[in-house]
Amino acid sequence: MNTCVATLRKSLSPKLQELVKSYPSIAKFQLHWGEMDMFGHLNNVWYIRYVESARFAHFEQVMKKNFTETQYKNFKDGSGVGIIVKSISINYRAPALYPDNIIVATKIANLTKDRYTQYTVLLSENQENVVAETESVIVAYDYDKQGKGELHDGFKKSYEQAVQEFGPQEPVKKARL
Repeated sequence: MNTCVATLRKSLSPKLQELVKSYPSIAKFQLHWGEMDMFGHLNNVWYIRYVESARFAHFEQVMKKNFTETQYKNFKDGSGVGIIVKSISINYRAPALYPDNIIVATKIANLTKDRYTQYTVLLSENQENVVAETESVIVAYDYDKQGKGELHDGFKKSYEQAVQEFGPQEPVKKARL
């Protein structure tokens, strides 16, 4: 496990540690006053921005170790075969309020030759609870050919390692509020 991720996990309350235990990647974001809407809640746009940043953190923390230097460069530069978000859905569970930190935990499932599903859970550090959950379909894209691509073996290897360390990477059944 990435040392920074392990340190972040240990810094979380026991309740938050339990909520993120099956997620290989976690990232922490400090809320800023300018991200609030007129009702004093985190503006909906920021949830998706945090998820996008967490998607890259997941890549850095979990996936990158099984990529060649060229595959990594392609991923970051948008050349060769990379990945793009095909769709994203979000379920808002509770308002995030300033001041707070948002913990975004990420995992992937349903890995095939050309796509996977990314699941994230966004947690309020102050509330010690889920404020939102997302499900994204991520697809391989060949930037050179400007069309569909295939995921290379680095994705599969990273996914298998995450399953070994964190258990099945299927979504957690959603509890009703």
